[in-house]
Amino acid sequence: MWIREQALAFWIEKDWRFMSLDTIFTFLLLLVVVVVAVAVGGAIYIAAANRRTRRETGRRVGTADVPVGWDPTRSMAAPPGG
Repeated sequence: MWIREQALAFWIEKDWRFMSLDTIFTFLLLLVVVVVAVAVGGAIYIAAANRRTRRETGRRVGTADVPVGWDPTRSMAAPPGG
């Protein structure tokens, strides 16, 4: 119990406004590293999940730009008069 009281007293008495610039820089650098790691990890996860989804559903890549009025059955049919 005494140790907890001493730690609490130290925490309350500590004036956090006078942190050194080295400490602030270290915390800021650590925060940047964590943010970048989360962003890169999220991008890798999304890319892997997207590939897995495309493989499971059998969708083809690059088929979203279909012209208006294009009929896939007519383009695969035999030419007329043949």
